[in-house]
Amino acid sequence: MHKQTIISAIQSQQMIRVNFQKETNDEFVTRDIAPYDIFPKKKKNSYFEEDFLLGYTDIHTPHDAHIVSMYLSNISNVILLAESFNGNDLTKHVNPKKPPVISRNW
Repeated sequence: MHKQTIISAIQSQQMIRVNFQKETNDEFVTRDIAPYDIFPKKKKNSYFEEDFLLGYTDIHTPHDAHIVSMYLSNISNVILLAESFNGNDLTKHVNPKKPPVISRNW
């Protein structure tokens, strides 16, 4: 549902505002995220893969800037923001172990 919006944001280096349900406590939160990639990942206690978002978020009280990740199925809303991010800086923050799945030219 939100996958194509996030893919477009990755390719155009555009920030997104995501409302999602945390898996740790089922709380809904909103974060502004620089999206890095979407890739398939198995959920705990499941044989099936689901799309998984990896990105980076700036300071959200009480947390400092940090890597953020979530299953797309936990996302309730995605809004494209006017703010952009630098892809090279984002890659340094995320420090991925594998090449990205989503194609991009940055």
